[in-house]
Amino acid sequence: MLNKVDFFHLDSEDAKLVAFETRKRLHINVRPLNLDCSPINPQKPFIIYNGDGYLHHLTRRIVKELSSKRRTIQLPPFSYLHIDGHDDLDSINGDNNTFRSFVQGIMGDQSCDGVYFLEEGLTGKRRNNPTLLTPKIELNRLDWSEDPEGVKQDEVYVSVDFDVLDKGAGIHHLFPQSPIGFDIYRLLWNLETLGQRYKFIGVDLVGFSTKGTSREYLEMSLDNIALVTRSLCKVLTAS
Repeated sequence: MLNKVDFFHLDSEDAKLVAFETRKRLHINVRPLNLDCSPINPQKPFIIYNGDGYLHHLTRRIVKELSSKRRTIQLPPFSYLHIDGHDDLDSINGDNNTFRSFVQGIMGDQSCDGVYFLEEGLTGKRRNNPTLLTPKIELNRLDWSEDPEGVKQDEVYVSVDFDVLDKGAGIHHLFPQSPIGFDIYRLLWNLETLGQRYKFIGVDLVGFSTKGTSREYLEMSLDNIALVTRSLCKVLTAS
């Protein structure tokens, strides 16, 4: 299972630490990744370790490069799924490439066929099955609407920001939202359930930070990132 997935890390210190510690825990090979994404094989599932939440805008570049690679070899389009405590649609002075606005940039790039949010991550509302929201623009402001049909494509690229978790819920991050009862087990349930519905082709994990936490909670966070990684590998390699 683990050997059927490629693993990469970006160049921040937090990403390098996660790569090193996950390598020890799961005995995997984690390679460095530049922003041209040249080592990525678009025909093989992969996981990318990014840094803290301030670097989440790098997801836009990854999605764009992956889309280009897939088009080159005539693979079908894919949809983008955003699992986060924030929608990252907040364009500031027209800049769609910040950690607060890059999802608007993904929409503008048209590098994927459909952008979706996990409702529970944004609102805390629980249902029997994960519900997805789609972004919409009304009266010059961004909003969400429930998507009645699900994502457009069977193949999905997923970005997970650990700030979707409540503060103290298992992985340290810098942007705690109001507590909504979203812990590591809710995250795993949503990933596994969505993975039964759609084919995950790649995932990036972002939001973990070493800043302002104890050594004990740091170790717990790294253990839980390894747990998320293992769960994602099951989803990514499911037939």
